[in-house]
Amino acid sequence: MLKIFKENFTNQSLEILENKIYEHIDREEDFLIIFPNRDIVDVLSKKILNRLGVIGNLKIATFEELLNQHHLHQDIGKYFMNILLRKSVENLQQKKIVEQESLYLSEGFLAICRQILSLIRNSHKDLAVVRKSIELKSLEVILLILEEYERQMELFNIPDPYGFKDFDKNICEQFKGYYIYIDGFQEFRPVEMQWIKEVSCNNTEIYFHSIEDFSIVEKTLRKLRKIGFIEERIETERKSFQRLAKNLASQEKVQAENIKVLMAEDPYLEAKGISQEIKRQRIKGIPFEEMVIALKNKEQEDLILYHLEKEQIPFHYQRNIPLLKINLFKEFRSLLWEYESNQEFLLGNIGNSILPEIKEESAFVLKNLIRLKNYQTIREYREDQDICLARDQEKIQKILEELEEWHVLIRKNVSGSLLNRIIEIIKSKRLLEEDLSLKSAYKEILLWFERVRSQYNGFLLTLNPKEYREFLMEVFENYTVNAGNSLIKGVQIKKLQDIRLTSYDLVLIPGMKDKNYPKKTEYHYFFEEKAIEELKNSGISLHNKREDQEEDRLNFLTALSSAKKSVFFSYCKDDLPSFYLREIMSGNEDIEKYTVKDFIRPVPNSISTVEDLKRYKGIFTKRNTEIKKDNNFYLKSFFSVTELETYQSCPAKYNYRYVMDIQSPYVDPKAQETFRLGELCHEVLEMYYKYYNKNIRTFLDKGFYDWSGSKEFIEKNLFQRAGSLGFNLNLEETRLELKLYSGHILKLIRKDLEDLGKHKKKFYPSHFEAKIQVEHVFKSGDKEQIVHINGRIDRIDQSTDGEVKLVDYKLGSASIKYWKDIEKRKTLQFPIYSLAAEPVSCRYLSVKKEEIHVFYRITEEGKRSEEVSRGEVKKMQQDIRFEINDILEGIGMKEFSKGAEDEKVCSYCEYNMICMERRKER
Repeated sequence: MLKIFKENFTNQSLEILENKIYEHIDREEDFLIIFPNRDIVDVLSKKILNRLGVIGNLKIATFEELLNQHHLHQDIGKYFMNILLRKSVENLQQKKIVEQESLYLSEGFLAICRQILSLIRNSHKDLAVVRKSIELKSLEVILLILEEYERQMELFNIPDPYGFKDFDKNICEQFKGYYIYIDGFQEFRPVEMQWIKEVSCNNTEIYFHSIEDFSIVEKTLRKLRKIGFIEERIETERKSFQRLAKNLASQEKVQAENIKVLMAEDPYLEAKGISQEIKRQRIKGIPFEEMVIALKNKEQEDLILYHLEKEQIPFHYQRNIPLLKINLFKEFRSLLWEYESNQEFLLGNIGNSILPEIKEESAFVLKNLIRLKNYQTIREYREDQDICLARDQEKIQKILEELEEWHVLIRKNVSGSLLNRIIEIIKSKRLLEEDLSLKSAYKEILLWFERVRSQYNGFLLTLNPKEYREFLMEVFENYTVNAGNSLIKGVQIKKLQDIRLTSYDLVLIPGMKDKNYPKKTEYHYFFEEKAIEELKNSGISLHNKREDQEEDRLNFLTALSSAKKSVFFSYCKDDLPSFYLREIMSGNEDIEKYTVKDFIRPVPNSISTVEDLKRYKGIFTKRNTEIKKDNNFYLKSFFSVTELETYQSCPAKYNYRYVMDIQSPYVDPKAQETFRLGELCHEVLEMYYKYYNKNIRTFLDKGFYDWSGSKEFIEKNLFQRAGSLGFNLNLEETRLELKLYSGHILKLIRKDLEDLGKHKKKFYPSHFEAKIQVEHVFKSGDKEQIVHINGRIDRIDQSTDGEVKLVDYKLGSASIKYWKDIEKRKTLQFPIYSLAAEPVSCRYLSVKKEEIHVFYRITEEGKRSEEVSRGEVKKMQQDIRFEINDILEGIGMKEFSKGAEDEKVCSYCEYNMICMERRKER
């Protein structure tokens, strides 16, 4: 008999199913249970196995597992998909069926193609039939490309990554005579409904947690009635949160009990507050495994996992990590990267762990030698006289030889030799690996690559080296390996939509802001509401905006109903609270606040880590005299120039950043954006001076410079690096800003080369991102200690007789310093560097201003403020030693109870919220 069992948010059906399974096992009857996600499969399987031990015929699965029985093949097809889609676009453009638009080869457009193909496959529709019913030009282009893609796929016998192209009735046949139970679904895809129809001759029961007011559920019930299913209602008693879910669904008045709401100052503190709540509830007696965190989106995941690990809270989370989280695959990507020149390829891979190991000093020397050359082949670098005379010659030659081999493999790839080499390296790494999770990851990717090599090598051999490299890069950048901790009993972490049929004492739902709940659907040209309606009319199963929001609300209420004892919501201060939350709270103002001040000055009952305890006992509440009494003098052996400059400008800021280690959560988003832009401009300037180094030397020697190609080089690399640094290149304002900075950089380089060329003595850009270390003898009373001060300078220009000039790139001009700032105790960078490098000049290059600022230049004439004599430099170096000593003594004595003398710097300091509180107290 075909039955539908309906119940309202009581989560009793899983218990009913469990009892039915024991009856079937006792009677030795065959059964199949289908759930919407693997989490529920695991929950029920563990319950049964814990009670009965090993069961041979335990068939509990998802539809995905039933219908995609060749899952590994389809996963392989996913990584071939972009290559085949690009080939399809190029074929149609050559035949003049599709316009010659670069848009059609962009990653964004290909993603839309993949999405629409997935919808068509899941709807069990034929591409050609769908295209005939479509009138919108934008959709027609996509469907033409997908038809060509399908032809390419059949030509090379590539598996369909979405499956379902041809419905396999044999999958249904194997379950003939089985008792079939389907539970946890709100609706079914057409291909799933087709499967249900095929097996409806069996004893099939479908359980629904249903509210008839939800149209997506009622629509599904109507389809099942047509097949012949009869409805029965399960009457079960609702508990408090199930009543709350029912009332919210029917828009009745609600009464919220055992609900806690946290409003945190920022996402970092929200995640910290969640971990503290978990510990409080554990103390009250709720086991960790009886708590669940419902994640709505990816942005919450990393911070929550970070705090759970930091607080040593056990958690269970089936997550996949990208291959690039594993160092070996980062190294592979570095080798496969599309470099502008052989020089860039060598510089990017010396020190790569796949190659023979080399001492850091030898690698540094080798890189500097390579920067001074610009050969067309790697063989020329190997045979260069200077490189042949360098120390560690045997290892250097071995490294260059291997890099030459990789270079040939990547560019020629004879008979799949590149993949063969990668497989061999993974095998050898797996044998030596002691970390079991890494060993497992290597095994998984090895199986995948070997399947690719054995079954699809014919297709791979049709790819040109560029396409082959792109395929491998696609795998390294997007393939994920299982990194779950399924053996650990702890707090459950699940996607909100996956919390079905299960119950927990405590449900924690972070990110309760209006942006997340209800779901906001964003449309674009190829997927606007009109296009959605056309696809729906052609038989494609997808949601419009209203249905999306209805599904989102149903998922939220289902998760809410899974709570047995209490619910914890959280959101951030600057966000508008979710409409759902406003419904639940209905004027209840009992909201806990968690501010930066609460984090810095924790009360005893909120201390959950060693770091909390340190802050609780923190010295920032004490006066200097008390600090000296309570703390022994201590000074570490290594400091960066940035650390010393931070203390010089503001001891309190030094304390927050370097002693209390309070960093990224409080950096203003605009400041972060400026930092990334500065990093980007630094990288592109470095790339330019390296790539055109030979041309620049010729210009300085002969006075002629060929600027052709410079603009294109700067713009191309600026955009390329911007993408990898996280800039949103789809935004017009981002693209315009990058073009503006491309112009700034080109003009600045012109001015810089003019300045370098106007002097009789020539200085050539020679070293980039160079490390500088100064040894300082710190003296305090009768104590002496060697302290090393480390720094890094953007560029060193060197003359033929060995004299140097230091160059520091700046995005703007706000942080540029002048000679007079030394007396004002406002700068340390160039004065400290002068102790090590003995430069004859120090300059800043300001990108935004397109200007050169000279910090000092040694000359005996001394006509300008930046022109100083060697005697003045010597005196400055003595003075700076005393300044360093004073700073180190202050740090050693923990004298941090002083803010910046110039309060203007507080306006853009990331710790100004904390500092304002301290100022009020003093």
